[in-house]
Amino acid sequence: MILNEVLISLQAAWLQQHLDKPVLEWFEWATHQIKQQDKHRVGADELATAWVNLSAQAGRQCSAVKHLVYGMPFLDKSFSMIAIIRMQLLAYTLLMFDEALRYEVFKQCLRFSDDNEKQALVQGLDRLDMQGNSKALIVDLCRTNNTALFASIALENAWPAIHFSDVEFEQLLLKALFSDFNIDLIEGLNKRHSQRLSQLAFDYLSERIFAKRSWPSSIYSAIDPKHLTCEQKERLVLLPLQVQTLLNPPYRKRRE
Repeated sequence: MILNEVLISLQAAWLQQHLDKPVLEWFEWATHQIKQQDKHRVGADELATAWVNLSAQAGRQCSAVKHLVYGMPFLDKSFSMIAIIRMQLLAYTLLMFDEALRYEVFKQCLRFSDDNEKQALVQGLDRLDMQGNSKALIVDLCRTNNTALFASIALENAWPAIHFSDVEFEQLLLKALFSDFNIDLIEGLNKRHSQRLSQLAFDYLSERIFAKRSWPSSIYSAIDPKHLTCEQKERLVLLPLQVQTLLNPPYRKRRE
């Protein structure tokens, strides 16, 4: 696994400037605890356990600010302070090892962590796994029943669009629709859009309409009428006029 060490360094400097003194002192202590580990004597399981223990302590240390979100000028999104600290401590843990050994440590951290900790890991994938070595783990994690955890993978996270296969990305989109997420927040959707995605999304939309059930208002972003099959185009004219208008190419162009 290759880490984005530039981003990790920028994040470390940001933490030094923005953490309250008590939390900063604890964070520096936790960093020291990680870096003093002897990687030749301590295995992946032990280091993963150490990270999980420190991660739990981070939750207690940041209990007063865990609901606040801090924007960082070098990123186009925000995280909770707890998530930032958890990412940073895991980055320090992984940097102790050569690239070939980091995956096993990351895998064990993901295995031992609770859902809140898993959210921090997947939100930090852009700095923790630039090559996509952990893709199989993240694809499997998409099966979670925890809506917040799945949202941290699917929404405002560029990593899946970069590393998921076409089928994996299609499944992510469909689950996001089933979960009634705003799929406009799926990063890379336009670049990964395909004929099959349009057809799958249209089938879901038409099934919901004919069953007189609600559907996500953002679903139109996943449907391009020119990608529909002949049978689907025949079905399209049976849908409410408002839906046909929203799928009309001139309207779609104005909307985009």
